[in-house]
This record gives sequence, structure tokens and C-alpha cells, in this order.
Amino acid sequence: MQAHFHFNPFMPHVPLLNRQSRWSYLYPTAQGHHRALRFHACLLPEGTPYHVVHRIMHNVLVSAAMRRHRFETIFSNLNVADNANLDPMDKFSKLRPLINKFNDRCMKFVPNETYFSFDESMVPYFGRHGCKQFIRGKPIWFGFKFWCGATRLGYICRFQPYQGKNPDNKHEEYGVGASLVLQCSEALVQAHPGQYHFVFDNFFTSTALLDKLSSMGHQATGTVRKDHIDKAPLESNVVLKKKERGTFDYRIDGKGNIVCRWHDNSVVTVASSDAGIDPLCLVNHYSQKLKKKIQVQQPNMIKVYNHFMGGVDRADENIDKYRASIRGKKWNSSPLLYCFKLALQNAWQLHKTYDKKPMDLLEFRQHIAYHYVETHGHPADPGQTGRPSQKRNIDSRYDGLNHVIVKQGKQTWCAQCHKNTTFRCEKCDVALHVKCSAGYHTE
Repeated sequence: MQAHFHFNPFMPHVPLLNRQSRWSYLYPTAQGHHRALRFHACLLPEGTPYHVVHRIMHNVLVSAAMRRHRFETIFSNLNVADNANLDPMDKFSKLRPLINKFNDRCMKFVPNETYFSFDESMVPYFGRHGCKQFIRGKPIWFGFKFWCGATRLGYICRFQPYQGKNPDNKHEEYGVGASLVLQCSEALVQAHPGQYHFVFDNFFTSTALLDKLSSMGHQATGTVRKDHIDKAPLESNVVLKKKERGTFDYRIDGKGNIVCRWHDNSVVTVASSDAGIDPLCLVNHYSQKLKKKIQVQQPNMIKVYNHFMGGVDRADENIDKYRASIRGKKWNSSPLLYCFKLALQNAWQLHKTYDKKPMDLLEFRQHIAYHYVETHGHPADPGQTGRPSQKRNIDSRYDGLNHVIVKQGKQTWCAQCHKNTTFRCEKCDVALHVKCSAGYHTE
């Protein structure tokens, strides 16, 4: 099956984009080429070098599909919401129509799985915005935080940007983290009725959340903070650290929730409403003291957590591997590109699942970009129409060798003073006055 068959269903139809097409003559051909260039721009540090006539950086597909100024104009004026009807209580109202559409599409095609994990994802942003976050220790320190639910392999089924207190949160009594899990579980059940097992870290986990999910027919497992276990009489971290690796202590409350504290390299506490201690298993972990791998006893609930937690991190890894290098001056350009990259990553997950001979991520991206260019037609040869870029031959412009000014047949604009001239530099092949030659060829 072709790659675009998996990706096209994720592309939502946003009404404002259709109106913009009619107002600004942004025809489907330009939309397709612009989308192709966004997916293709992941290898060079910025978008402009793709259009430079250079034997290493020049890309014929990009320069032939759309002019650089046309691409930048479309990208800088791209909107998905009507600025006259923005919700003042929603800090992401400029992106809300697109986020809602993408969530509907992602939830519609979610794989048939039982286990889903929850975690945070960071979108890099270095400007000023009220929702900008700083998280020390993460691969991305500055940017927007998105809460994501994902399968084990990294298919994102739902994502929401963090913007502080949400006045529409109907699960506020459970806390920020738990309310996000409950909202996602409700959306998942509404789209695909069934019973699920949710896995999350200690930001989300509490005994109140486990009880609530159990009443809804779901199970959950997650690491938990010591003040969220209702004072369960477990052995302290200090006592467990003095014992050998693999030692654990656990308690079961009256509702069937299990809390286990396990000693490995450090002490970790895990709570679950389904996974128990048995069956115990042995895992090979490295011992810093013995300088070799040793077998460590591990409870089953720890194994379940390690196996099914990390889907969001896998999705982040796929997105970061070929993150778009194009930056916009607007704050919403980063999360806007993130939505499209997330859709492409999800499409690749489906492609790997259902195709007998799946492609790797880079090849899949290239197929999507080529598909959009081919679907909307190949433009004319870039050398036959339009004015050539003034950034061509940038490697020889300042070499000071053989820059001869010659007469040309018609008047064109001087590359230095931008006035009409009938002369040009024969080596650089740009229009240039004789008096402007020295300034143009000097750094």
C-alpha cells in the first residue's frame, strides 16, 4: 500500500483554510506544494538553503515546486481560526479548530489495543508566551507542553496543550493530571467502547484516580508519590536501600488496589488496580558494585509499567528525528507544525502495522512529500520563469577572482543598488553597475 493512503485520512478540512484559498488565490496546487515542502524540510538548518543554487544544498524538488518568497508568504499568513471569533478564555484558540480536528482523526484510526500510556511532550519555542514552559532535564527545556495519550509503540490517540487552569474541567476535584486521564478515557470509550488499561507516571497517579477508573470498568498502573498512597504502611526507602536489590514490600487496600515499593538501583513505588506481584520474574540489570550484570527479582506490576510506559517518548523520538527546521515569527508556528508532524508520525505507525514491507520513517516522509508534488502537478522548470535568486553562487561571490563586468542586452535591476542597469557580472551572472561591483563583491 502507498504511504499517502495512511497519511491522507489524518488531514482535516478546516473551513477557514478553504475561505483563505478563495480570498488569496491559494489554490489546491499551492496548498499541496506548501505541505510537501514542510514535510521535506528536515535535513538543513533552515528553509532558505534548499533554494540556493549550490551543488550540495540545492534541492530541485523544493525549488521547482514553489518559490522561496511564495513559501514564506504562505507560511507567515497561515491561519486555522477566525481572529474575529476567538475565545478569550482559551490561550490556544488560534489553533483550537485544528487541534480538535486532529484529535478526532487520531481517535478514529487508533489501533485496537488495550494498554495506553500518558505523558507530556514538549514543543520547542523560545519566544514570549503565557503558556511557555521550562522543564529542566528534558531533551527540550523551553517550549509548549502537550499532554498526550499513546499506544505502546507511539501512536498518539489524543493530545492537548497545557494552558494552566481549565474552567471547563469537570474532573477538577481529582487534580490536573488525573483529570487529563479521565478526559482521554471518556473520549476513547466514546470512539471505541471497551475496557482499557492505562499506564502513567507519578504526576497522574493517585488512589482516587485508580478508584474512579475502576468504577468506569478500566484498570490502571503507575508510579506514585509517597504522599498519594493514603499512608500505606510500607517499608521506608531508607530500610529498603539497605537490603539487596530485588527486595520489595506491598500492601492491598479494601478496594483491591495494590501498592508495591521495590528496590533496584533506587527505590520506586508503583500502584495498580489490576497487575499484582505475581508472577515474579528475573531481569538482568547492571551492578555498579560488581561491574557486571546480575539477575534481579522483579514484581509483575513493575514489568507491566516498564513494558507499556513510554509510548509518548517514542513518538517524541520520531518527531525530533526529522523535526522541521523552518521557524516562523508567530508563536503558533511551532505547535502548528507539531500537529502536522504528529499526524505524519501516526500515519507511519499505521503503515508499519498494516503493510507487509514497511518503510523507515525517512523514506515514508519522502514518499508523502513526493505524493503531494505529483498529485498537484509538476511546475515549470525553475530556470525558465521568474527572476533567479540573488543567493546563487554565494561561494564564489567573495573570492575576488575574475569578476568581469560586461554589457547585457536589456536593462535589469542592479543586485547592489537595485536601480536599472545594462551591465552584469559575467561570473556571478547578476546585473551590476560598474561602480557597484566593488561593494557587491566585498564582504
